[in-house]
Amino acid sequence: MRALGLVMRASVAVACSSSSSNGGSSIVGEWQYMGYAYWFNADGTCGESVTAGGQPACTTNCTYSLSGNTLTISEGSPGGATTTSTATVTISGGTMTLKGPTYGGTSTSPETFTRVNSSGSNSCPDGGIVPPPPPDAFVQATVGPGTQNPAACPLGGSPTAWLDLGTPIASKPTTVQNGSSTVGGTANVACTVHASVSGFDVSLDASVPGAQGGSISITSPAGQGAVTTGGGTGLTATFTSAQHGAYTANGCTLSFMYQGAQVPVTPEVAAGRIWGHVSCPHAQMGSSSCDAEADFLFEQCTQ
Repeated sequence: MRALGLVMRASVAVACSSSSSNGGSSIVGEWQYMGYAYWFNADGTCGESVTAGGQPACTTNCTYSLSGNTLTISEGSPGGATTTSTATVTISGGTMTLKGPTYGGTSTSPETFTRVNSSGSNSCPDGGIVPPPPPDAFVQATVGPGTQNPAACPLGGSPTAWLDLGTPIASKPTTVQNGSSTVGGTANVACTVHASVSGFDVSLDASVPGAQGGSISITSPAGQGAVTTGGGTGLTATFTSAQHGAYTANGCTLSFMYQGAQVPVTPEVAAGRIWGHVSCPHAQMGSSSCDAEADFLFEQCTQ
């Protein structure tokens, strides 16, 4: 299950049962967090259901056990491998709080779920496993003179729009799924947000083809967990425009800002998703040096 190991991502949930009641201190039943639906059945099985971009996904390939306040979840993958994660669980009435390591051993902030029902036999609507939704992304990228060395950048005046994917809505931007049609052609989105050391390794790529198209690639050093809940440094990014060329930078910084303000959800990064801003004030193309900046949101990423 892609989200139950404290891996939470925002989208629209698929309800897995119509019954509803207060289950007291029992974990058995269906719970919701950030739009996802998760359930724990009386027989020790569990599952997850979500709809992203209009495409449903539902999995039942996991089991769980609860010893005291320690929840252990084992998830099977299509290739046969099993991933186990643990969390500390606190249940009070209609809420459940989880805190603990994600896949890879990174501690996370507590996350609070709301009870939907107390049924001991929830399941996928079709009784089987539906493939997970493809990755989706929002990107609003610009390249311009900046303030540190504006004379070195041939792009005079205001920052030049480099890549626009999705729609920048204040509460949460509209994302575009990999393979979706855009004005320029088919959008390509690929991303990995993987728990590593005391943070996350990230690899984020989005592109739109055509004469007005462009792409962005953001990568952290592998195996270092360079992106944490406090942000990230030492990232590499490439901003490519069909019209203007490609600017690349090392030493970029990542912050959890959106439209100049703090990202309005927490945690801003978790295994499988990230929402923030990348800043590369010294992006290079030949002898030119410009300020490359981007707001972004990547979801449904590989973990």
